[in-house]
Amino acid sequence: MKKSVLALAVLGAFAGAASAQSSVTLYGIVDLNVTYAKAGDQSALLGGNRTSMIDGAVNGKNGSRWGLRVNEDLGGGLKAFAVLESGFDGSTGSSSQGGRLFGRQAFVGLGSNALGEVRLGRQYTPSHEVMAFIDPADKSYATNVTEVVSFNAASTTANRLPVGWVPLTGNRQVNVQMMNNNGTRRDNMAQYITPNFVGFQGAIYGALGEGTADRGQGGKIVYTAGPIGAGVSYETLKGFASGNTYGKNLVVGASWDFGFAKILGGYNDVKDVEDPAKGATRILKDQKAGSIGTAIPLGAFNILANYTETKYTLATGLEPKFYKFGITGEYALSKRTFVYTQFDTKGGDFKDFITISDVNGGTGKQNFSVGMRTAF
Repeated sequence: MKKSVLALAVLGAFAGAASAQSSVTLYGIVDLNVTYAKAGDQSALLGGNRTSMIDGAVNGKNGSRWGLRVNEDLGGGLKAFAVLESGFDGSTGSSSQGGRLFGRQAFVGLGSNALGEVRLGRQYTPSHEVMAFIDPADKSYATNVTEVVSFNAASTTANRLPVGWVPLTGNRQVNVQMMNNNGTRRDNMAQYITPNFVGFQGAIYGALGEGTADRGQGGKIVYTAGPIGAGVSYETLKGFASGNTYGKNLVVGASWDFGFAKILGGYNDVKDVEDPAKGATRILKDQKAGSIGTAIPLGAFNILANYTETKYTLATGLEPKFYKFGITGEYALSKRTFVYTQFDTKGGDFKDFITISDVNGGTGKQNFSVGMRTAF
């Protein structure tokens, strides 16, 4: 029985809306791993360790999820579609993305092969999508180039910098990705995606914000042809209260598949990571990052490796560097199910201050994981 037929049987509420020209597809992923994490020697845990079962969103292939894809043929080359995707923690069953029902994606759109697509709703940002040309496992595993680093102004809390490196005013914490895309997703997003022109495709978007939320805008151009892929994106944020443009974010990535191995690399430059209107409480000004990785197929077994280094410019004027090296092995048991193991280690000016996150349960100065992922 096809997935679309099964989804209609399970989700009877959609059955009345379906027709011969429409389909509803139910899909999902469950990914879990057991991770041993070690904290930095000068962290709140003083080099301690923890073993946790955690969702694949951390140290795994994919965050667990279920979703619905709706497609309708309107005739004349026009189609309507929608995606509703809900993330959850596979180890507890609780909702992810802050408890949102469809926190991963929730959008509706119209499209045609000749004119492109218009999408409205919560979507992935163009910068996040360009990262696929940089990360060997598409922002997954220990090779994840978008891993979040936390800066805390208090000298006694997690992921802190050495005393005096950041302003203590306001006792703020800032969470940023090593290769930053101003956040993986954007709410209230109106996006236009062009048709594919001999391998080239572009997109432009505006995130209208809601209430007092900051606005976002940007776009991308990507090129894919055979073994070659490349992309560039640029995005900015605009403070609702301040009117300042900040988070001026450039991402460049490229990959080449030689058959025996795929080589990937990229560069990220962000000006005004935080809104200057934060004044004396601002922790971060700018950041720059570079990354290089590889994916080596060996039949049912794959080896993935990546090195990412980021230089941060703090509001105090100091410029600490931070790096991460990760390596992963995954073995396919079938087209939908595989097992994996991964290791990563972090270094740089504040490596010894890294603690083990209580939020996601298992990312420290060093991590070793064994896990399994299956999809339907």
